[in-house]
Parts: sequence; structure tokens; C-alpha cells
Amino acid sequence: MKLTYVGQKLTVSEYLYLRESVGWKNPCRKQQEKALEMSLFTLTAYDDGMPVGMGRIIGDGIYDTIADVIVLPDLAYTEGITDSGDTRVIFVPVPDETDKDEMVLTFCYYQERKVSKITERPELSDSIYLRKKVIGNLEKNGYLTKDKVS
Repeated sequence: MKLTYVGQKLTVSEYLYLRESVGWKNPCRKQQEKALEMSLFTLTAYDDGMPVGMGRIIGDGIYDTIADVIVLPDLAYTEGITDSGDTRVIFVPVPDETDKDEMVLTFCYYQERKVSKITERPELSDSIYLRKKVIGNLEKNGYLTKDKVS
């Protein structure tokens, strides 16, 4: 992903799309047009021409505030939008490793995940093999922790 950041270009359609992507309600289009028109500044992040995030500042020139910050849910990380082309996580090899270890560890790297969420990944199938051989081995070797509270 190669991100491009552009100021003062956010369109109403892009704004509505991004708001909808995070579950925000969209008032009528006229209200959104007015809101963008009255914004002091907008910054939009694009990936290959598609909006993937935005921020908007409103105010009176004396007191200004950040009104909106939206990042597509699939791209939200603890550090904000990241350019995955520059980020690579390398793990120390796991004893008795499997071909699924890196996939599971990468998915769990930025956020804690329950086993049920790991097994929902399309590239992983919920099986005894996955739960015992992959996840069990990662837990046994200290790469994953088991939380008794669910």
C-alpha cells in the first residue's frame, strides 16, 4: 500500500463513504456539504486513488478543534494508518513450527485476539490441528498467552 495525503480535497461522497465505513450516521447530504465547506482544513489519505482515512479541523480561527478522524477499519492500527510496504514483522522461529505460525502471529501482533477470531480468518480453518498444533504450540512456547477470563 502506497499512501498519498492530500489537503483540502475531501469530497462529500468520500466523506459519506468514510463515515459509513465506521458506522457513523450520515445526516442529509446538504448538511455534510455545509460542514465540509465550513471546515478550516481537511486531510485525506488515499491508497491508489481511494480514500482510506481523513481528518477535519473546525473552529473560529481562535479556538480550533479536530472534529473528525476516520480510518477504514481494515487499516486501523495502534499507530494509525501504516504504510505496510515499509513495515515488516519478523518473528524468531518457533520450535516445532508450522506453516501457519507467522500468519497467526501477524494477525495477533497489534491487537489481542480470541481463538474464535483467529479461526474466523479465511486462510485458517477452525480445526483440531489449528487449535492444538498451531495455537497450542505457540502458547506452549510463549508466543501467545492464554487468558482464563473470557
